[in-house]
Amino acid sequence: MNQHTETGLQRNVADELRWDPRLDASKVAVSVDDAEVTLSGSVPSYCEKRCAEALARRVRGVAAVKNALAVRLTIGNYRTDATLHRLATDILESLPALLSERPRVTVSEGWLTLEGIVESAAQKQNVEDAFLHIAGIRGVSNRIRVVPRSKNAEAKRAFEEAVRRCAALTVADLGAEISGRTIVVRGTVGSCVEHDVLLEIASCAPGITSVEDHIVVQPRTDKPGDVK
Repeated sequence: MNQHTETGLQRNVADELRWDPRLDASKVAVSVDDAEVTLSGSVPSYCEKRCAEALARRVRGVAAVKNALAVRLTIGNYRTDATLHRLATDILESLPALLSERPRVTVSEGWLTLEGIVESAAQKQNVEDAFLHIAGIRGVSNRIRVVPRSKNAEAKRAFEEAVRRCAALTVADLGAEISGRTIVVRGTVGSCVEHDVLLEIASCAPGITSVEDHIVVQPRTDKPGDVK
């Protein structure tokens, strides 16, 4: 990627961050190296840190995002560990009964650590996402283990069928291999958004505990602003 294109991509990502009202991007810096975007600086909440990465990943031409943002809590967002633990416990208690047992949470200096057992990688991610909007969180360590009930004999076929059903995906050279309880996903997509959708689908495959990512993101050559 030439310098002119990198400058354009940097501008587009910065514009996307400023565009979204869910994010205070005033202290966020964007740099680009060969279609890989790095976000640095600070945001006032963990939710905004995750939001900034998601926004950058959806910009056309971005192949990967490194999120180096620090969470600098404002006085209004600060919560004691005891308060965060109470709030997080209430959220765990309110999760749907889909989970066979409730995960556990501990809190230290604003960092939440999740432990327990769920039946799929998708459930593990959903539990973590449930804490996004608690003010005062600095980060989340997700140590939940995935222990499927079902066998993974049909995982490859089920995954490939789910990809074919998905309107949001165009994948070249799609491949999936099962190694124990891991699904190894290969293929080429045109954006980080498609990459993330493909991984999300893989995380739902029956009997799978983890997803090994060998997906290549080759940004499409559409000019910024093209609408199709």
